[in-house]
Amino acid sequence: MKRALIAVLVVVAVAAPSAVAKLPLHGTLVAGRSLGGVALGATAARVRSSLGRGFGVCDGCAETTWYYNYVKFSQPGLAVQFRSGRVDAVYTLWQPQGWRSDRGVRLGQPATTAFTAYHGLVSRACGGYSALVLSGRGATTIFYVVDDKLWGFALQRPQVGVCR
Repeated sequence: MKRALIAVLVVVAVAAPSAVAKLPLHGTLVAGRSLGGVALGATAARVRSSLGRGFGVCDGCAETTWYYNYVKFSQPGLAVQFRSGRVDAVYTLWQPQGWRSDRGVRLGQPATTAFTAYHGLVSRACGGYSALVLSGRGATTIFYVVDDKLWGFALQRPQVGVCR
C-alpha cells in the first residue's frame, strides 16, 4: 500500500504542469525593473527557467507573446512579449489576486493608491479603461484602471503602446 501511494505521488509530481508551479501566486511589480520576477531585456531561455515551459503562445499578436495562466484556458496570469528574442513587455492578464507593487499598491485597490505611492503618474484614456503611466529611463510602468480600481500592471519598453 505504501509503495502504491509513493508511486502515485511520483506520477502526479512528474505530470504536474511547470507553469502552475512557477508562476508567482502573488507576483510583485518593481517599477522600471520587473513584474512577476520577469525583467525587461531577459531572454526567452531566462523566462522559461524562471516561469517554466507551461505557457500558451498568442497566435494573433504582432510580437511573440507567451501567456502563463494559473489554470489552463482561464484569464488570470501573466503575459510576456518578446521583440528580437528579448522581453519587450510583461503584463498581468485580467486581475490576478494578490498581485502588488513593492510599494504596497495592490490590484483591486482604488486607483488613488497608485498616485499616493508613485509621483509623476500620467493618466491616459484607453477606451473603456485608463492607464496610469510612469515613464522612466528605458522602461514604462503602467497601472491599468477599470471603474476607478486597479485592474492590472505592465512593464514595457517606452516604444510599446500603452493601451492594449
